[in-house]
Amino acid sequence: MLETLGGPEKVDGFTELSAVEQSQVVAAFKDAPERAVAAAAAAAAAKVVAKAAAAAEKAAAAEKSKAAGELEAAPPAKKAKTIGGGASKLAGTGSSSSSTSTIVTPVPTTLTSDITTSAHKAIDLAKSGSWSDLSSMLDEQPELVNVRPEVRE
Repeated sequence: MLETLGGPEKVDGFTELSAVEQSQVVAAFKDAPERAVAAAAAAAAAKVVAKAAAAAEKAAAAEKSKAAGELEAAPPAKKAKTIGGGASKLAGTGSSSSSTSTIVTPVPTTLTSDITTSAHKAIDLAKSGSWSDLSSMLDEQPELVNVRPEVRE
């Protein structure tokens, strides 16, 4: 800090402090590098100890599973996130359980005027908050879910 500021006397307001306050500031400037080094060393030591404990715990668990004759398996796959289960209802599964398969309908390769009109209608229903009408429409035309028509003027 001394190298950056050039000393405590260079700090604005230092000359307005009393002699006792100035000596406290000078002492704090001198102690700051030592405190920073000590804090960094303590943090590094804590990190090393935590890593060693985690490695020991992992090794013990692996040894235990090998002793039991278990095969090492890959961790389970993460589940897809849904907001309030709505995505699974729109997809027609009726459940957010991972055991149920979801049918994915691809986006149409060509956007016909009928598809574009329907997509705009779906956007209007969502904008107005007509969720039951939108859900019915998407049940009838699931390919509209990923359609993004051109911006209307």
